[in-house]
Amino acid sequence: MPTKPCLVCAEPIQVAATRCPHCQQVQSRLVKFFNTGWAGVLLLVVVTCFGVFFALREPPRWKDHAAEVSVQELGLRVAKQNGRTEMACTALLKNGGHHSWGDLMLEATFIASDGRAIDTASSRARDVVLNANGEARVRVFDNAAWEPADYAKCEIAIKDARLL
Repeated sequence: MPTKPCLVCAEPIQVAATRCPHCQQVQSRLVKFFNTGWAGVLLLVVVTCFGVFFALREPPRWKDHAAEVSVQELGLRVAKQNGRTEMACTALLKNGGHHSWGDLMLEATFIASDGRAIDTASSRARDVVLNANGEARVRVFDNAAWEPADYAKCEIAIKDARLL
């Protein structure tokens, strides 16, 4: 009867045998593949490819997700205090996305009744966290260059944010 070597222990077995009588291993191409060392090489290549893919992938950037955040409930306050005119713009930010953001760079534009932008102010909101599918209140304030009656409304924009 013709024989062949076992794929695992190399003892002679019958050609039609599906299991080695010496080591009890199943005789299949998969076992042969794993015993030749190529399975380890293939596994190493696959793991390396995944590692390179995830290492080179850029994290989400604010500019790509800015449309997921809406600015609502804008509020304007302009008042004279201690001989200075101070302006403040407040807003409720609603995040409809799946990423949380912090360290928000905010810019407020103050608008006159005729629609002209008459003042701007910027502020970094380091302590504000805009959670995924969450909301947060923000405020931008500064000294005003115009009289309180000149200010009609304000707008707030997030210029940049850091992924948390």
